[in-house]
Amino acid sequence: MENLTRGDLANKRSILRLRCNLVDLNLAANNLDSEFELESFIRNRDESRYLNLNNQIFIGHPDQSDWDLSKLLAKMGEVWFRPDRLIFMKKDGKDLGFFWLKEHTLIGRKVCEIYVIGIISQMQGQGLGKKILTCALKQIISDGFSEAWVYTDESNEKALKLYRSFGFEIDLVTEL
Repeated sequence: MENLTRGDLANKRSILRLRCNLVDLNLAANNLDSEFELESFIRNRDESRYLNLNNQIFIGHPDQSDWDLSKLLAKMGEVWFRPDRLIFMKKDGKDLGFFWLKEHTLIGRKVCEIYVIGIISQMQGQGLGKKILTCALKQIISDGFSEAWVYTDESNEKALKLYRSFGFEIDLVTEL
């Protein structure tokens, strides 16, 4: 595991990158096709939808809260952005959460990062995190990736427990 810790640690947060080898990951038991509807982001239609959902889910988050259209458009302008990799999860016509995937091209391999994943607070504690992570991983695998990353704050115990239950392991620590 690589550690990029430098300087004074006062008032710093530890951000963990977790890695998962997808080759042997068995998601077959999680058939969610009839339970949820997945819908890709559509430019010039879903910007407000994304911002409302994101800001509802990530209230007070140091990196993800209080997004506005200019921040979203800046992210959408980055070379890695693809609308078909920003996916809303719905049930009975209501948005429950979303995941956003980001491709990394490294020397000799490609990795897909779960850039953002979130569910509305009313649905937390009902197993939806596991279901949306399953959908994200199925998408990553169907896109031909054999390795996935996700970043989370070291203090986010619920997320760490969820990711570890799928076989993710810490491979990088960064101090912000």
